[in-house]
Amino acid sequence: MDSSRKKARTCTCNVQAEDRLSALPDALIHAIMSFLKAHQVVQTCVLAKRWMHLWRSVPNLDIDLPEFNSKMTEHDRAAKEARYAKFVDFADYLMVHRHQNGTFLDTFRLHVDATHQGRPADAARWVRRGLKCSPRVLHIRCPFQESFFLRAEMPSELRCGPPGSCRLTKLHLLHVSLNHSFAEQISSVCDVLEELELKSCSIWFRKFTSPSLKNLIIDCCRACSNRLSITAPHLVSLHLNLEATYDSVVSVNEMVSLVKASIHNWIDYRGNVAHDNHCELLSSLSNVTSLELLGFPIRLLPDEEPVEFPMFKNLTTLLLDDCELGDKFQLLRHFLQNSPNLERLTVKGCKFAEGSKRWKGKARSKKKSSQRQDVVDFNCSKLRYTGIVYKSGDNVRQLVNILLDISDHLPENVITLTKVNTTVYPSEDSESE
Repeated sequence: MDSSRKKARTCTCNVQAEDRLSALPDALIHAIMSFLKAHQVVQTCVLAKRWMHLWRSVPNLDIDLPEFNSKMTEHDRAAKEARYAKFVDFADYLMVHRHQNGTFLDTFRLHVDATHQGRPADAARWVRRGLKCSPRVLHIRCPFQESFFLRAEMPSELRCGPPGSCRLTKLHLLHVSLNHSFAEQISSVCDVLEELELKSCSIWFRKFTSPSLKNLIIDCCRACSNRLSITAPHLVSLHLNLEATYDSVVSVNEMVSLVKASIHNWIDYRGNVAHDNHCELLSSLSNVTSLELLGFPIRLLPDEEPVEFPMFKNLTTLLLDDCELGDKFQLLRHFLQNSPNLERLTVKGCKFAEGSKRWKGKARSKKKSSQRQDVVDFNCSKLRYTGIVYKSGDNVRQLVNILLDISDHLPENVITLTKVNTTVYPSEDSESE
């Protein structure tokens, strides 16, 4: 009995193990590799003979310096420098062989963190080599530098082939310096670009044009010149949050397709509110259906009456966040008078002078609305929801009274009050009254 079991075990051990990994199709192996970081992708070459060179043609490449150094325990500077040198050798080797393979990239991601001794010059070199693989999606996160003059620059040539060969549809950049050449390349080379996201970048160009762009995010970027003109006729969504000079002028042109816009009032380098062409900027957004204004000061509107405020004929959703409404609630009034299709209004953490004057007429009474004068000449008959979000201690009674006066003419309008924490405006754990 024992001898037969030993014989069975011996026979089993002599049978060669089936190589199921090698039986997988290349497309499936590449799909699996696309979820891995770059150095893990290269390490798969030891799994099977057939996998030895598959990493050279992986469609998605993610080079991540912090992840590469995640197991680093050395604390002395020399050890960190040696570790970074190994990463440079690895990234250079990888990018050279990936380009020599001759296949295109779908997605190229590069994350070089300054806390791991990442250098802007190295990042720029890897970006150039990545662009030679004609990726559809490009994500670049460079080392943060306090000085905008030391940040990594985008290559001057985004196309590495004949005209019309640029395949870039999405471009996301973080901590990158963007010069005039970048803007020219976006206009003349990236003819299929649909999504552009710039975060904490330094913007040196004065004019930006894209005939194909649909989504544009400029967030926490510094405009290094006093003028920025954006032209994107097919843009659908715009998020604009700039740190600019005191006299900066920002204009958006030919945005007839724009549906959603979020505009943060920008401040100059010393923290002062920038005075510029805000009314003109609002006019260029008059086709949107959803609008968010953050930190909009009432003093940016002209003092003279009547104010040439734009007509928002398509606007259905409006958020006023941390804005100055004015001693006569001018900002709110202008929108209610010029938004005939407005359905949802949210006033969040906005400021107005104590003892603000009513728009016209006497103080609110308990008599029927037919027995007193109309309070406001509004033009928002479709308003269905009005939300007031305020901090503990804020006096919103006058604002509530104004909105109640309006609701007398809008029986379907629902008003909600939400009191939140004194430091944040959470979406949950809020107390409704």
